[in-house]
Amino acid sequence: MLKLAIDLWKRGKNKNGVSLQRRLFLFFSATTVFVVLLFAALLIILDVGGSGVKTVRNYAEGELSHMGNFVETDFGRLSVQGVSFAENAGKCIDEYLAENNISQNSLDKSPEHLIPILSRQIDEALATINKSICTGVFILLDATVNLSADNAAYSRAGIFIKNTHPNSADTVHSKFNYLRGPAEIARANGIELLGQWKMEFDTENESFWNDVMEVAKENEELPLSRLYYWTDCIKLKGNSESGILLCVPVRSDGGEIYGVCGVEVSDMLFKQKYTPNDSVYKRVFTLMAPMEGNILHSENGLIAGNYFLTGDRMQTSLSLSESTNGICFYENENISYGGVHRELKLYPHDSPYQADKWAISVMMPKTVIDEAEQGVRTMLFALVILLLAVSFVVSIFISKKYLKPVTEALDSIKTRSYTKETPKNVYIEINDLMDFLVQQEESVKPQSETATMSMFDNFLENLKTLSKAEAMVFDKYLDGLKAQEIADELHLSINTIKTHNRRIFSKLNVSTRKELMVYIDMMKERKLIGESDKG
Repeated sequence: MLKLAIDLWKRGKNKNGVSLQRRLFLFFSATTVFVVLLFAALLIILDVGGSGVKTVRNYAEGELSHMGNFVETDFGRLSVQGVSFAENAGKCIDEYLAENNISQNSLDKSPEHLIPILSRQIDEALATINKSICTGVFILLDATVNLSADNAAYSRAGIFIKNTHPNSADTVHSKFNYLRGPAEIARANGIELLGQWKMEFDTENESFWNDVMEVAKENEELPLSRLYYWTDCIKLKGNSESGILLCVPVRSDGGEIYGVCGVEVSDMLFKQKYTPNDSVYKRVFTLMAPMEGNILHSENGLIAGNYFLTGDRMQTSLSLSESTNGICFYENENISYGGVHRELKLYPHDSPYQADKWAISVMMPKTVIDEAEQGVRTMLFALVILLLAVSFVVSIFISKKYLKPVTEALDSIKTRSYTKETPKNVYIEINDLMDFLVQQEESVKPQSETATMSMFDNFLENLKTLSKAEAMVFDKYLDGLKAQEIADELHLSINTIKTHNRRIFSKLNVSTRKELMVYIDMMKERKLIGESDKG
């Protein structure tokens, strides 16, 4: 096809004007180029197939919908189980105090009763951790076993049971270890102590204890289902693993606040459960973090995704900016991420903590989005080039096929090979032209043949007027010789031959040797050469 196009161009270039086939090729080419470019412009304007960003956004929104619903369901269930744990713990302490005739407000003055009270919480704690998707359960009482210790003001008795192999699908094989609490309780229940075990909790400057206790005392009228609190991602003093804690006040029937209990969701568990599908975008991850205005406090949140190792987190907050393509960009001084987010509903509307906003986001490095956008642009460019190439090939093919009947008709006109029996052309206009030419030929042919025969008869008659010398020269023309050859044959000068030629042409009524040869050919066709020799 390319060779045909080049040949077509050369033929048109070597002739005056523009050939019909070349003009038709240019017409089809211009039309297809216009259509292809219009198609490309519409793709760009309408953002069909996305600039790459749309594809990323649809993917991220799908993952966000899945992960957001997943987190809200799981954390809502944990909130219910944590409140149930707190209610049962409060009842258990009330019963113990009643059995031992101890007032509810004097627990902190009765350290000898703390270990028995905590011992009664083990069954409820193990039941909670077995039925919950969490990595630990804990309870802290507003009292200490050792009132004379240096840090007695901040030391709080309690227990913290860790599930070191959390697996929501198989709680039977979970392994429990003791992180905080009296060692004798652990030994009595066959629970191993962790290397980071301590007897009591250090609550100095710990908001999960101080703030929850303060809010609970200020809102005595609210049920526990409105007083639970999700902490930022924290690491307990002396502990190696970070996580967020669900904290619920432990309250007596009389409104006395005994302490705080709840469950833990660790970094590791969050990653195991909430990592997005990274089969398409390898560096995608989920971020759950507190949100304030357009600031996402990522340093206080949890991250799930193979892009981040377990326990890794960002050290600074991310500022949020909207994009016209529906993708949000989250940036700090070191890096920029792109993705989508939504607010999580962790608290009821009448909770003291309802102003604390949490958000969940599915995001990836901005470079991934840029690469996706560039990839679609490259593919679009390649598609346009391919369509243009195909359009040129099709233009050559169509123009050649379209003009083939026309060129065949013109060739038959040139060679006068058209007759009534000639097969009809595909174009009505050409058939009409052929019919017209055939009619013209038929009307002119009889007159032409009559006139030709009359002139030939005169030619034959005039042969008799030639002199003997002129007849000798004419005979050499019959043999097909030219003027110089005749002069050599008859041993005459060329001037003499030219003189005889003028006389011969005059007597025979011809003007050129070519015309003379026409009559000679007619004589040969009619086998009249013998008569001319006699003449």
